[in-house]
Amino acid sequence: MKLALGTAQLGTDYGIQGNGKPDPKEARKLLDAALELGISLFDTAADYGDAEVLLGDYLAKSGARDSARVVTKLRQGVLDGVPEKKYEAVLEQNIEQSMHRLKSDRLDGLLFHNAEYVFRTPAVEALIGEKYRGAVNRVGVSVYAPAEAEEALAYDGLDVIEVPYNVLDRRLDRSGFFRRARERGMTIFARSSLLQGLLTMPPERLPDFMGFAAPYVAQFQELCGEVSLSPLECAAGFAAAHPYIDYLIFGADSVKQLEEYARAARKGMDPEAYRLIFSEFQDVPERVVTPFLWRK
Repeated sequence: MKLALGTAQLGTDYGIQGNGKPDPKEARKLLDAALELGISLFDTAADYGDAEVLLGDYLAKSGARDSARVVTKLRQGVLDGVPEKKYEAVLEQNIEQSMHRLKSDRLDGLLFHNAEYVFRTPAVEALIGEKYRGAVNRVGVSVYAPAEAEEALAYDGLDVIEVPYNVLDRRLDRSGFFRRARERGMTIFARSSLLQGLLTMPPERLPDFMGFAAPYVAQFQELCGEVSLSPLECAAGFAAAHPYIDYLIFGADSVKQLEEYARAARKGMDPEAYRLIFSEFQDVPERVVTPFLWRK
């Protein structure tokens, strides 16, 4: 498992307990710190505010372009309302725009941000076709639900899948998805190991609209105490220990946060502690593990 820095927090206000996006100077310090820690893969998106621009400027000016890799996502809804015969042209236009913002003539990875596109074969085929036109090394999709992840396995030309995974969200473990994705040769990126900060918040400090999640957070943090780990060490270490996850994506809005997460993920987890945590939270309600359902 390797770490990858997510850049949503560099361009937008993100998460349930975030401090707001850092100013450009602090963002550059954060990117410097990531490279110093050996983190050289960056996950970004056209919809992450000015994250692509900030990252592109940084890589161009720092001299880190050759050592860093960037995976970006197409803007959400990129093909909505577009006739199939124009898919290729629209994708190429959006790729050019991302490459311009990133100051690069090639993308290491390009993902659909709309997971529902996996159910539209012409859309996926158009994305796969971009690999053979030379501007993109690998293509894939960022998914939110198990059905989307399963559908992505049907396409031999998809190389990368980004999935949510954390101690409470074990849906893809139960379905056997990870093993089958590995057998298919897909590179697996996992995000949301802290569930947008929920897992490290004291349960009593959760916003009123998150009261339904408090019992699960409290139980998780009680287990962390039993295995002598902080909630951060437990959540990051649990995801990092997964045998089939290739890259663990995490975000930070300060150098301190970045260093703390990297240290926690790399600390490792005692096998007995891992088995104890793994045995719990087998069937957590979807509302708890799906951030866009939290306010509904």
